[in-house]
Amino acid sequence: MSRLLMQKTMHFSAWMNAILNIQKTSANQTSPFKVRWHIVFLILIIFMLRARAEYELSPEFNLTVQVVGLPTLVIILPVNYTYFNETMILKILSNGNNTWYNIDNGINISFVNETIFYTTNGNHVLNVFSENIYGTTSKNVLFTVDTTLLTIIYDEYKGLDKGNSTNFNYLSYDEIGDLDGVILENVNYGKIELKEKINLTDDSNFSDNKVDLDSNTNISQSKIEVNINALGNLNKNSRLSFYNLNFNNPRIMLNGAECPLSTCTLISYIGGNLILNATNLGSFIIDEMPSGSTGGGNTGGGGRGGGGAGGGTANNVINKLLNKGNFIVNKDKLVVKLKKGEAKREKLDLENTGEEDLELNLSNKDLENFLRASERKFILKKGEKTSILLDFLALEETKTGVYVGKLIISNGNVKKEILISVEVEDRNPTLDINLSIAEEYLKIRKGGNLEATIKIINLEKIGEIETNVSYIIKDENNKIVYQENEKFKFNDEIEIEKNFILPRNLAVGDYAFIVSVDYNGKSAFSSTLFSIVRYFYILMIIFILFFVLLFLIYLKYKDYRDKKMVLDLTRKINASDTH
Repeated sequence: MSRLLMQKTMHFSAWMNAILNIQKTSANQTSPFKVRWHIVFLILIIFMLRARAEYELSPEFNLTVQVVGLPTLVIILPVNYTYFNETMILKILSNGNNTWYNIDNGINISFVNETIFYTTNGNHVLNVFSENIYGTTSKNVLFTVDTTLLTIIYDEYKGLDKGNSTNFNYLSYDEIGDLDGVILENVNYGKIELKEKINLTDDSNFSDNKVDLDSNTNISQSKIEVNINALGNLNKNSRLSFYNLNFNNPRIMLNGAECPLSTCTLISYIGGNLILNATNLGSFIIDEMPSGSTGGGNTGGGGRGGGGAGGGTANNVINKLLNKGNFIVNKDKLVVKLKKGEAKREKLDLENTGEEDLELNLSNKDLENFLRASERKFILKKGEKTSILLDFLALEETKTGVYVGKLIISNGNVKKEILISVEVEDRNPTLDINLSIAEEYLKIRKGGNLEATIKIINLEKIGEIETNVSYIIKDENNKIVYQENEKFKFNDEIEIEKNFILPRNLAVGDYAFIVSVDYNGKSAFSSTLFSIVRYFYILMIIFILFFVLLFLIYLKYKDYRDKKMVLDLTRKINASDTH
């Protein structure tokens, strides 16, 4: 028995003797104090459980498992393939006390788990042995070396700066032809990660049995280049990482022009490290975004949609009233949630519903620090549908909060505005907020009610906390027009039902409702967008549309009556001619 357990046993005996003495005293004497035996019993149970836990967790408590029998042995590398390099890797799994190997029954060489060995062209047998006190286990593998098959030049991705670069020389010729997860990295400058399988031998000159990665790739400061003319087999979906950048607002260039959003998807820019996904490779350079620009790009996807003209003057009138212009956008509001250094992509769908091709201009208001795809022009042909790709990035130095702005799409005559709320939070938030508003409150009359359900979750689960909760309304110019504050104490989570009576002086328009929760120097945010409308105008529009509909019915009826009169007159004339 351990010393700790003996001590605890002695303590337990002392407790028992003390309790028995109390019992004898209380039985023989009249005392104002009465022993509560159920409490004493509970204390004893707690004492015993604590002593047992301390005994089991004590450093003096050791568990030894002894293996009986021959050791296990598995050869992981090499395998029964053909290799193109004389330098190879031996990797095993074994629980033996001693391991060694030899090649072609030559000299035995001791090693532990993994080692490099050297061999020559030809067929070989690798023998591996593992030993313990019960005996020796042996395994072998047959393999072939043919250095004339292939030479891979990749000295730039060896040595101290190689990082996680793929070690091609340890692979067999069969594996090189169907290679997954290729990585080329320089820990000082960046990394290329191919997201698709490739045949590394299938370069521009297959017959020379050589792949030159050093001459046809370049990972240096702010730059990643792949010569896809020589290495077309590497021109795949990839993730590119650029290290140690020093740009306030980085821009991604591909082959001398700003990378289209259909090709480049920004993932993050944190701590000077920028990560992006690319659909193809080429010459990528990261530089500073010029002042006055928020990024370029193009529309993505799309195709010709169905068109067609109306059937008369009245139909043209009603089409103009209902379309309110000659192009439509599938969203008029957008909420984007970002953590510091994070990037996200959103998509808007457009359709030209007019009778002619349109030149559309994109711009933004108050979103210059986030939106990286604006200030651009493109042609949307008659009846065509397309998509706009929008990349948002919250730089690391951005203050947490909710920012409201607009994306503006116009063709000179018609302008559409999309209200956008950008939420920026810390990378490791301590709180989470779920904000929901019923659909009936997304359009409210002036001075009406706004009802919201707010759920605040304590992600740290550290017990009761006290939070400051702010309810904020911002207009489309990012100006605070209403604010209310409360304090709440709770443990894991709390759900709040709020009913606000909106000030009557709020103008008709679009607004952002924001919930901000502050705790321990950090803030969490959630937002939703709603509109204040005049129901009188809505009723007026309904009446106008109703009278337009009546007018159309009258025109149809008049056209039918005139045609009938002409037909009746024609019949009478024909009848009189017959007689």
